[in-house]
Amino acid sequence: MRQKEAIESDKTAKTIGPYSQGIAAGNFIFTSGQIPILPDGSLVGGDIQAQTRQCLENIKAILAARSAGMDALVKCPVFVIDITDFKAVNNIY
Repeated sequence: MRQKEAIESDKTAKTIGPYSQGIAAGNFIFTSGQIPILPDGSLVGGDIQAQTRQCLENIKAILAARSAGMDALVKCPVFVIDITDFKAVNNIY
């Protein structure tokens, strides 16, 4: 049976709960949900585009910790609270 290994990157904020930033299992990497938080733990201010950009930067950092990149993504759900932000989020995504 293949082992799983926790992934932690110092390029994004430390987790505050009993979970990992990501898990490597075989050839797969699973990341936890991301919010617009900087490596120092502060939330990104500004508009939805800045917040979206930071969420994606966090995902990039977690993937990079295992020498993977965004081109390796298979699935990346995005949850938008305000549907009027969809176009702005999609432009960054």
